[in-house]
Amino acid sequence: MGRADLLAIPPVASDGYDGRLPQDASRLAKLAALALTLTPLLEVPCILERAEPHLAQLLPGARGYMLLWHGEPRGLAHQVLLGTPPPAPLPPDLPAGGLSALSLANGALQLAHVVEDAPASLAPWEQALAEANGGGALVAGPLFAGGDMKGVLLLCCAQEPCDDDLLLMAAVCAAVSGSLQRAQSYSAAQSEKLAGMGRLTAAIAHEVNNPLQAISNSLHLLISHSLSEDKRMRYLSMAQKEVEQLIGVVRRMLDLSRPEREGMRPVSLHAALESVLMAADQQLREAGVAVQREWTTPLPRVSGVVTHLKHAFLNLVLACCASMPAGGTLVVRTGTAPARDGQGELVVVEFADSGTQLAEEELRTLFEPFNQTPRDASGMGLPVSYTIIEQHGGRLSVSSRPSGTTFRVELPALRA
Repeated sequence: MGRADLLAIPPVASDGYDGRLPQDASRLAKLAALALTLTPLLEVPCILERAEPHLAQLLPGARGYMLLWHGEPRGLAHQVLLGTPPPAPLPPDLPAGGLSALSLANGALQLAHVVEDAPASLAPWEQALAEANGGGALVAGPLFAGGDMKGVLLLCCAQEPCDDDLLLMAAVCAAVSGSLQRAQSYSAAQSEKLAGMGRLTAAIAHEVNNPLQAISNSLHLLISHSLSEDKRMRYLSMAQKEVEQLIGVVRRMLDLSRPEREGMRPVSLHAALESVLMAADQQLREAGVAVQREWTTPLPRVSGVVTHLKHAFLNLVLACCASMPAGGTLVVRTGTAPARDGQGELVVVEFADSGTQLAEEELRTLFEPFNQTPRDASGMGLPVSYTIIEQHGGRLSVSSRPSGTTFRVELPALRA
């Protein structure tokens, strides 16, 4: 064999696949069965394992590999044999040359017509697959799993693949890539949840351990020493104070999960905001913070528990105030925006300070319970605000720039 004629087929990444499908009804049914099998799967090894028998039915007689490389530098993390490919040393790292590398670089199927001698355009492991098949054609399709995971579906066909064969393989690559991307997204979300739970557990342990330690020491002294009445009362008072602190910790935790929806009624946010700014007026003045109102009128009402919404807004005002110890400006802005689902309208409230910019890590953990920061000394004010807004069907987000930080509240507007 002396050469391989290469032909590029349209991109097949899940976000670039052009949607064309083979016309054969039985193949379409098998392709639909593959998609239905993969859709609920959220683990990469399981996706590859369950895809293999479907590929054998969709591409009968084809032999090859489905490979995934992961990490940086990318190492071979998963491999599935299709048919009975020859024993060959598979590339431990993401291939830098050959048909598979070309497919990944272009994000498209690559077809090689293998003629006569071993083609210089193929990698050694690809050559081994072609030679074992006695020539024919090699087809490589990219698998984009998201993040730092990439893969390839490499098949050797004894006969020249027709247009329907190529469209079928493109659709297969798109289906597998889409499932792999969902699995990667789910895995990343689960990892972040576990990390958040770990931080929360550590924070709770810290908040509870200190008072318990003080109570234990006080009780030890009361039991093991003969003390005067004054000292006994002092240690008992210390223990009582620490118990009250523990009660406060539990109460703040309950605030995070309070399911109260009683008292939901139409609320004017401008009136609620005026009440909050009046309550915080002295603290804002002492900090040298000027309040600037940029309000849209008339503003639609929202459905809510007004005391809870005021609590959430006050926490946000105080967080902005705490970020400007040398004084500054707090802009309270209201307005409307289309709902994300296109149905209805959102009422938007923004609290923008002129304090220092928050780092990316601070933004990511700002609403986690017991995350004590200069903006939230107790570590509970911002998480409680987040929970209250969420329980009102809304969304609380934060963004930060060198000019300051902005908390954005979005709540569903009541329909007239």
